[in-house]
Formats: sequence, C-alpha cells, structure tokens
Amino acid sequence: MAVGLNVKFSKKPKLLKKLIRKFPNQVEGALTKSVSRAKNTIASDTPNVTGRLQSGWKSIKKSRFVWWIQNKIPYAVAVEDGVKPFGPKTKKFLRFPIIKGNTIVRWVTTKKVKGFKGRKMVEKNLPGIQSALRKNIIKAIRKAMR
Repeated sequence: MAVGLNVKFSKKPKLLKKLIRKFPNQVEGALTKSVSRAKNTIASDTPNVTGRLQSGWKSIKKSRFVWWIQNKIPYAVAVEDGVKPFGPKTKKFLRFPIIKGNTIVRWVTTKKVKGFKGRKMVEKNLPGIQSALRKNIIKAIRKAMR
C-alpha cells in the first residue's frame, strides 16, 4: 500500500482545456516543475529518523498531463494517517516479531500500543501545491505569449 498524491487534470475547467489545447508544452513544463517542487516539499516535511521514508518519495509520469507522487515504504500510510491506540482483544499481551533478513530474531510483547497522530505530509502541503501549480501554469503561458 502506498501513500501519495495523484496530480492530474481529470475534471478540466473550460479555460484549462483551452490552455492545454493552445499551449500544451508550456502546461506540461509547468506541471513537471510543480511536481518536482511538490515532491521535494513533501519529502522535507517527512520525519527523518533513518532517512528511508524521506528518500522513498518518487514522482512518476503516467501520461503527458498525469503525474503520481508516491511513497511505497510500508509504514508511510501509518506515518501519514496515524495509528489509533489498541490492545489485545482476547489475550493478555500483544506479540510482535523482530525480523532481520528473513528470520525472526526474537519476539517482543506489550500490553498495549499507545498510537500517535498522523503527520499529514501530503494533506497539509496540498493547498500550497495547487496554488504553485496555478502560478507556474500562468507564468509559463505569459512567457509563451511574449
């Protein structure tokens, strides 16, 4: 499961459709620039304990006007959304394996897991990403019209 952001123009307003028709290269360039900055902004807001989660952000071009920014690190969803406190339902303890390579080194037991609030790396940056995309498109089209 991956956490991420899908940057695409699926429900294009009429003005944006016209801009894409008249200035496809400029809109594509502005989108590429915005996606790169968005990925860097999200990565800089990602907690850096080992660096694995922060370096896991990738931008993937799916088509000319569709980009994905995603993180496939397994615990990315938990860091983004948080974890509720939980405890065992039927037993006295929870058991978690400590795995190195492909072998279980030992087991850790606990009575409950405290949980934590999500960091919302993607969600809190979304308004800034959208406004930057708008500004970059306008800037690129103004430059092309000169």
